[in-house]
Amino acid sequence: VKEEREALRKQEKEVADAAAKQDAKLQEALEEITCRAQQFSQVQEEHETCKRKEKEAADLAAEEGAKLQEALDEITARDKQLTQVQEERETCNKQEKEAADLAAEEGAKLQEALREITTRDQQLTQVKEEREALRKQEKEVADAAAKQDAKLQEALEEITCRAQQFSQVQEEHETCKRKEKEAADLAAEEGAK
Repeated sequence: VKEEREALRKQEKEVADAAAKQDAKLQEALEEITCRAQQFSQVQEEHETCKRKEKEAADLAAEEGAKLQEALDEITARDKQLTQVQEERETCNKQEKEAADLAAEEGAKLQEALREITTRDQQLTQVKEEREALRKQEKEVADAAAKQDAKLQEALEEITCRAQQFSQVQEEHETCKRKEKEAADLAAEEGAK
């Protein structure tokens, strides 16, 4: 009985040591998951900022497009006026020159608007690329978190198994102690007889 009790004590200590090591691994996994969650939150915030910038750039591009259309419409109207002035050139040379100057001015405005739209398109492309990079980073963080969750689940299952083994060893230890006490009581009784 003493040998069995000693073996059970040794087994109980091994199970307790293994459980302590597993607890340390679990703590480390929890800390890493917390870090991944913070990274995931940061990536989400950056993603929202990127989306907002993209929307602002798109709105600005739409506004510039409307201005461009307005300028094109105005230039079309001016061109019609210029054609009419050319038809009346013999009597309206002065009016023709003024219309030509106005068309040149509108052309410069159109060129400036086109340059600005080109710049906005480049900004929009850059924002889209940044958003795509953030999406990729967000997916990598999420995948890493999923893997860590799987490791954590595996560790929890192993700890549960160790706890069951520990409980079983404790029960056997109590049974051994009870048998030892009964044997001691019986020996004392036999010694008295």
